[in-house]
Amino acid sequence: ERCVHLTAQLGYIDILRLLVLYGADINAREGKSGRTPLHIAIEACNETLFNYLLDECQKLNLETETYAGLTAYQVACLLNKSTLQNMLKTRGAEPLTPPDSEYDGSDVESDLEEAKFVDRFGDPGYFANFKGGNAMTVA
Repeated sequence: ERCVHLTAQLGYIDILRLLVLYGADINAREGKSGRTPLHIAIEACNETLFNYLLDECQKLNLETETYAGLTAYQVACLLNKSTLQNMLKTRGAEPLTPPDSEYDGSDVESDLEEAKFVDRFGDPGYFANFKGGNAMTVA
């Protein structure tokens, strides 16, 4: 995963905005499944992030596919997010029917659980009360 994926998963739009301003690739696909920040926004049902991506990211590619061959529109279709589908279609996304695949909601659920884990341990104060030892002692 790259910084754009982590900030998208955690919903840190202000940080994502800075990353994009300084040249981060908003269409970068993460290594696990090839999702972009747009796919992540749809799967997490984060409409604020979704709207930021559509409204402010001029280089956003609506047709970037995951490694499973799914566009953002197709992911919205599979998750029954008709409002997001309509917004994508209005912005020029190709309204393609999702291919027959083994994609299911459990992929989304496992990714959301992973994001919660990162959110908890990514909190700078999480280890603030830890006493004694150094990082090697803990490991």
